[in-house]
Amino acid sequence: MSRRPVLALILALAPLSLAAGCNAPAADAPTIVTGVHDDPSAGRAPYSRSVQLGDALYLSGVLGTADGQLVPGGIAAQTTAAFANIAQALAARGLDLGDLVKCSVFLADINDFAAMNDAYKAALAPPRPARTTVSTGLVFGAAIEVECIANASP
Repeated sequence: MSRRPVLALILALAPLSLAAGCNAPAADAPTIVTGVHDDPSAGRAPYSRSVQLGDALYLSGVLGTADGQLVPGGIAAQTTAAFANIAQALAARGLDLGDLVKCSVFLADINDFAAMNDAYKAALAPPRPARTTVSTGLVFGAAIEVECIANASP
């Protein structure tokens, strides 16, 4: 089967599934609830820490920082700090790490995978969220960046 008809079907159904899955008011007029809006970049970058659309809370990528600086100690320490920062962002919305449903992990060095995985397991209790891990270049010399989606339903 050609991929083109499948892609067309997915694109045609996407607005319907978004409205149904996220409890948006209507497919043609979704409401973005920004709630807590803070600028974690202190004006250096144009983004929100999180945006809620229906029952889904989308968190921006988080680095392993404390007091605005990358934590020393390599990938394990930065992974632990990243999840502490994610927990803080979730708490601002009345959520916790148990509400995560999907995480994307970006590693500066794929050879850090095992150490990141150990710290990841320590940060998140089962059942853990779905996850994607890729290796890529990162800003500010960071070893890891993590972005997540959480279930924000009451």
